Amino acid sequence: MINKIKLTKNRAYIMHLNKNEIKDYLNRIHFNGEINVDISTLKRLHGAHIENIPFENFDISLGKKITLSLRSQFNKVVYQKRGGFCYELNNTFAALLLACGYSVKLLSASVFFRNTYGPKFDHLLILVECEGKLLITDVGFGNSFREPLFLTSIPVKQLDAFYKIERKGPQYTLLQKKEGMMWQVQYIFTLECHKIDAFSHMCEYLQTSAESHFTQESICSIPTKSGRKTLSNNRYIETINGKRNEFIITNEEQYRKILKQHFSISLPSYISQECWKKLGL
Repeated sequence: MINKIKLTKNRAYIMHLNKNEIKDYLNRIHFNGEINVDISTLKRLHGAHIENIPFENFDISLGKKITLSLRSQFNKVVYQKRGGFCYELNNTFAALLLACGYSVKLLSASVFFRNTYGPKFDHLLILVECEGKLLITDVGFGNSFREPLFLTSIPVKQLDAFYKIERKGPQYTLLQKKEGMMWQVQYIFTLECHKIDAFSHMCEYLQTSAESHFTQESICSIPTKSGRKTLSNNRYIETINGKRNEFIITNEEQYRKILKQHFSISLPSYISQECWKKLGL
């Protein structure tokens, strides 16, 4: 219940959510029940977020600049009912957790992609200290863990995959293992805390560089209770209990219909042909 929340502030955030904004955020992720500052509630908040707010990069294809302004991100995610990528989703989720009383820090990660590690700050995740324990939460990575993870190398199964975090000195490595596959590195990180401004260079790079995978592919993805739904360029992919189905989208009407039906997202009424090409049509 909102009236039981004691609002907290952190100097890393210029904007702090008020009770009405917290209520609107919780409604956005369809979260019901009391907010207690414990691990159980943290798991439910994390799960509700990833199941209702998709990971997506449409603004890059549409030529709309993505900023690190929490106010702009909050309006986009909560009131415009959009998704976003890591800098948007994890920054807003961290603000929600902070406002609900959790102790949070923004961490930098380097993503393992195409057999190499990205630079520092090419991913943002959240460190939460709760009930005397440290956990990471991440609602902005796409196909990854569904519940917060303790910093332990003991494998934890979540739906169709196992996860573990290995440590070597100050560096932590998040690994994922799906059935019949080897352990795969997702990203590496340290526990050094950063302000959101530290991610500005990589945020700009990922949405403008021709070498960025975000400028090469339009993506929208959200987990379900039994699998995942993904819109990748002109392909709609749905996995249900391990069975993968794929549908090729051939026109703008189909694209908008699938986006609305499966991700609850509406794009602008006018989109140029150049932008449609970037979206995959």
